[in-house]
Amino acid sequence: MSAIEFKGVSRRWGDVTALHPSDLRVEPGTFAVLLGPSGCGKSTTLRLIAGLDSPSEGAIFINDRDVTTAPPVARDVAMVFQNYALFPHLTVADNILFGLQVRKTPRAVQQERLQHVLSVVGLEQLAARKPSQLSGGQQQRVALARAIVAQKTVCLMDEPLSNLDAKLRQEMRAELRDLQQKLKLTVVYVTHDQTEAMSMADQVILMNQGRIEQAATPREMYAAPQTTFAAKFIGTPSMSLLDVNNPALASSAAVAARPSNAATLGVRPEDVSISREPSRGTSAVSATVASVEYLGADSILRCNVGDALLHARVLGQARWDANTPVFVDWPASANHWFDANGQRVIV
Repeated sequence: MSAIEFKGVSRRWGDVTALHPSDLRVEPGTFAVLLGPSGCGKSTTLRLIAGLDSPSEGAIFINDRDVTTAPPVARDVAMVFQNYALFPHLTVADNILFGLQVRKTPRAVQQERLQHVLSVVGLEQLAARKPSQLSGGQQQRVALARAIVAQKTVCLMDEPLSNLDAKLRQEMRAELRDLQQKLKLTVVYVTHDQTEAMSMADQVILMNQGRIEQAATPREMYAAPQTTFAAKFIGTPSMSLLDVNNPALASSAAVAARPSNAATLGVRPEDVSISREPSRGTSAVSATVASVEYLGADSILRCNVGDALLHARVLGQARWDANTPVFVDWPASANHWFDANGQRVIV
């Protein structure tokens, strides 16, 4: 059984296609993240799941039930919005219970669920406060509690942490992930922040220009990006992509052994070694340090290799200066090959 499934689902407005025909499957209890740049189609995909928008073609299934034409109220999903959407005149408790009250859930059941969810999200002492008396993180917990109290098996989240500062976002990522695992929820979470995706997701669904570029675990997507877009989007800094015909790479044994249909070589920064002199017996490539970004434990060196840019992650204690001639090298096992269409070449 799949919690969510798309079969050839698309969404168009006249000549504008927000989502090309797509197949998608999210298993029960999975934390799935829709990741990609602005305008890639991730929010459209979430709205289609929620029933806030209708597909131009294809079918949508939730818990193996065809909900393609079903209204949002009939889809058995909860949703957490970016702006929290709390009622300012209601207390925390009343905000959490609002949906149950509208559905005329028995008062005893409401109170039982309220006490449970307040305990789960750590708001027991704040139940009588108004939203204006809460911090951003506490307001986010109220929004989460309102979704949890409905006891839906699928929860949709549209960039729920984007209004928080960096430190609080990091804390809330861990709390949200723990909460999802504790309650065994199926979560579909929208973000453009790859750190959120990589740190929380069981499944990353990377989108680009209305298409699903790749759907995989964070480890799989990092270790084996299926396209040059995925290679550039995942990783900080991103994978360096070099034209295999770059004359500066002529001395590299790794490039000489490339597959016949490879047009682009990808190398992760942490796989690159850098030295002031070439080591004996290696096929190091001449380069020049263009700039240095000091990060404390690490430094990111941006090196010019001919007309291409190669990133290298080195220890922060090492001192490197811009315009320094260097030699860069990496093991053949670190190579990622892509064809002229930007698709991964299987070696």
